[in-house]
Amino acid sequence: MNPHWHPNASELNYCISGKAKMTIYSNNARKDTIMINPGQLTFVPTGCWHDIENIGEAELKIVIVL
Repeated sequence: MNPHWHPNASELNYCISGKAKMTIYSNNARKDTIMINPGQLTFVPTGCWHDIENIGEAELKIVIVL
């Protein structure tokens, strides 16, 4: 998923299957990279740029809630 942001919503992501790398670019120029595995939940604050990349061989399935 290309880098994007949500000006009026935070984002929750729940990984169902696959393996991903999420990068969150905070408003203070900080960059955090998180490895996501099945069963893990991530949070992206409102207004933060972020992207998700499939880094595994399996299909990546993530439930995204805004």
